[in-house]
Amino acid sequence: MAFNGITLVTGAAGFMGSHLVEHLVERGACVRATARPRKDTSFFDKLGVQFMPADLTKPEGLPAMFEGGVDRVFHLGAVCNFSTPYDRLHPTNVYGVARITRLALDAGIKRFIHASSTSVYGPYRGRPFKEDDPREPCDDYVVDNTKLKETGFVCKYPDFEASIKQLGEAYVCATNL
Repeated sequence: MAFNGITLVTGAAGFMGSHLVEHLVERGACVRATARPRKDTSFFDKLGVQFMPADLTKPEGLPAMFEGGVDRVFHLGAVCNFSTPYDRLHPTNVYGVARITRLALDAGIKRFIHASSTSVYGPYRGRPFKEDDPREPCDDYVVDNTKLKETGFVCKYPDFEASIKQLGEAYVCATNL
C-alpha cells in the first residue's frame, strides 16, 4: 500500500516519537508531528516537519490533526511514567486512544499503528515476549488497565486497518513502515 499523504505522528516530541519522525523524514514522508503544546519547535522546524500542538485530553483540538490528507497514523502519544497514578493516566492513555482511533476511522486512514508497551506482559521473564504470552501487569501503569483498555479501542473496529505494537523500553528499529 502506498502512502502519499501526510503521516501523522502523535507523541512526536518523546524519545521514540522523535526518532520515528526523523526516520520517516529520511525516507521522504510528509510528516505532521503532534505533541503537547511547547515553545521550542526547532527540532521539527529543522526537519521541515509541520508541528501541530495537541493534547489528547482536549478533544476539541484533535480533529484538525486529520485535516489535509492524512493517510497514515503512528500513535505514540501517551503518559509513560510508571509511577503516575491511574487518574492521571486514564484521560490520555484510555480516552485519548479512543478519540484518536475514532477520528482516524472517521477520516478513512489507510494505516493506523498504535504503540503500546510490553508492560502489559508483566516483568521480564528472561526471553523476549510474544504477542500471545499471558498478560500479567504488575504496576499502576497497567494494573488499572490503561494499557489493556487502550488496545481494546484499537481492536474494536473489524474493518479498520490497524496494528498494535508492544514496544520494549529498548531501541526500536523499523524499516518497512
